[in-house]
Amino acid sequence: MKKHPKHLSLQDLPLTLSAAHLTEIPGISQGTVYSLMKQPDFPLIQFGKRMLVSRERFFEWLEYGTQSWNASGEHQETHRRPL
Repeated sequence: MKKHPKHLSLQDLPLTLSAAHLTEIPGISQGTVYSLMKQPDFPLIQFGKRMLVSRERFFEWLEYGTQSWNASGEHQETHRRPL
């Protein structure tokens, strides 16, 4: 797997994050990242087998837990997920 450089801030991250990026951010294993990506509430963007997540949506998902996303792309808080 291609190693991504360490990022200094959230703004240094690309707009879409791969599983490799996600393993750097919270310090979790690649297997755990793929399990998270399979959760129905995870804001996944999938192109064939390639799985990505928007940088902004990922950090909102981490902060707020399970979300309902309305048609305009805004989140509606439903409940908080324990971290």
